[in-house]
Amino acid sequence: MIGVAPPAHDPAAPTTATTLPVGTAATVRAYVSELFRRHRRAFLLLITVNTVAVIASMTGPYLLGDLVQRLSDGSRELHLGLTTGLFLLALAVQAVFVRQVRLRGAMLGERMLADLREDFLVRSVGLPPGVLERAGTGDLLSRITTDVDRLANAMREAVPQLAIGVVWALLLL
Repeated sequence: MIGVAPPAHDPAAPTTATTLPVGTAATVRAYVSELFRRHRRAFLLLITVNTVAVIASMTGPYLLGDLVQRLSDGSRELHLGLTTGLFLLALAVQAVFVRQVRLRGAMLGERMLADLREDFLVRSVGLPPGVLERAGTGDLLSRITTDVDRLANAMREAVPQLAIGVVWALLLL
């Protein structure tokens, strides 16, 4: 099994449930932490690539601010060629690394989602047959389609955007 070990079956647990079990907030946090630990290398690479993209994006405003400051101080040596070259270089680096951030974020999200789907299937099959039968196909299909689809959107969009926002905030501070 790829994911977190499923909880041990408690023979004393009631088997008359009409819905599938729902994890507590602590269980969900532990599972998300485990997912990030499993994909630690890809997540750290995403953060590193994101850091380079953010620093490159901050270079342009810094260069422009420095140019304005030198103009307001009355300096005659503006080094426009060097400033323009550095600005274009920073813009190119930013474009390349922003693309990498999006690509790596999508790849990480898809890998995590694949693990999530596999873990869900393994845990569902591990439930006592009576629980699955009493819950009915509607509950199981709802979990597979709706819940996993919502998590898929979160992993594809929210996780990379959250990583970008956190890196931006940390570097700006």
